[in-house]
Amino acid sequence: MEDAAKKVADQPVRIICRFANGLMQSSVARGISLKNNVLSVQTRESFETGIQVTVMAAFLEKTQPARVTSYKRGAEPGSFMMELTLRPPVSTKTAEIAESSGEIFRLA
Repeated sequence: MEDAAKKVADQPVRIICRFANGLMQSSVARGISLKNNVLSVQTRESFETGIQVTVMAAFLEKTQPARVTSYKRGAEPGSFMMELTLRPPVSTKTAEIAESSGEIFRLA
């Protein structure tokens, strides 16, 4: 468990937010910890709680969707501490099955 904490600490994390109007915001954060699919990062950008984002980092196997579960001001001026709840990526087989069967597939 300690190796996982070392692997995340001070690593760059890219956070991408796609808005409904087609705009995209990309920012870089610094990883703090990863516990039970909750990634804590320090960032200069503030995102509202509940926003869905995409997270990319060297310590993650793939690009993963996530949801902002909390954010608060950091100790430094202009910095924020954010917690992101990672969700497993949608497998292509699940998407293909949903498409071929005519089901509507939504991420919860």
